[in-house]
Amino acid sequence: LVSVPAGRPSVKAPPKPPPMPPALLTQRSQRKIEAAAESFVAKARQSLRNDDVFRESLAVSKQVNLQAQLEQQLADKKLAEELLKTEWEQQKEAEKEREAADRMMAAMLKEEEEKREEMRRKAQQREEEDRQLAEDLAKEEEEVERRREEEED
Repeated sequence: LVSVPAGRPSVKAPPKPPPMPPALLTQRSQRKIEAAAESFVAKARQSLRNDDVFRESLAVSKQVNLQAQLEQQLADKKLAEELLKTEWEQQKEAEKEREAADRMMAAMLKEEEEKREEMRRKAQQREEEDRQLAEDLAKEEEEVERRREEEED
């Protein structure tokens, strides 16, 4: 059996690199700083490009939506005009039909009135003929009566 001392086990630390000369340290640090700066600038430029693309895309999207709205409004306006035109034409047609019906009714009423007038004239003519016949018959009876009286005398 191996005995382990109480506490932390001993771990060997990695060996430290040998110290760099100060000139090398600044050149290396300078290169890292420059690389980091270039990376930051590249990322910033890419972010700006992305923002520009986004703004441009948003503007195009808004323009497309506006164009679609305008086209829909135009289509709605044309449809409304067409409906109004159709309704107007239907009203005109209905008005023409009413006028034709009114003319036909007026013609029928006129024809009926003419028939009544003709019947009234014929009735008057028959009454006149009947009166004339009655007068002629009365005269004839008077004549017959007068002759009878003359024959009796």
